[in-house]
Amino acid sequence: MLTIALCDDEAAELAGLRELLTDYLDARRVTADVATYQNPDSLLFDLDAGRRFDLYLLGSTKKLVSKNAIKP
Repeated sequence: MLTIALCDDEAAELAGLRELLTDYLDARRVTADVATYQNPDSLLFDLDAGRRFDLYLLGSTKKLVSKNAIKP
């Protein structure tokens, strides 16, 4: 199964992207787990906890990512 992360700080954009993506995947009979994030820190938290995705679709976000969220 394909795992996909969608991240966009605009709720309407995120919902629209998810709908377009699921329509695309359904038309091609692709099974996928799509996780949505409205806050990039939430995505980074899941990544830090070990969650991984096959595909990341990241919209531009206006919210600041915390300084300590990304570790070198």
